Amino acid sequence: MTGFDARAVKAILEGLHGVAVSEERAAAIARDITTLARGVREAAKRLAFEEEPQGFAATLAALAPKG
Repeated sequence: MTGFDARAVKAILEGLHGVAVSEERAAAIARDITTLARGVREAAKRLAFEEEPQGFAATLAALAPKG
């Protein structure tokens, strides 16, 4: 999986949502989104054949960015 593009994140935030962000902040947001997407993808693979919604919720909580 390739990472999310900082320019695309900046364009979406500024164009669609009217939120001004710096290039650095857009890059940080893109990294966070990429990390989250990878974590969700890995969690989904591990839990694909299990019927444990609590396990899935716990995995997502563990992978959530801290701070």
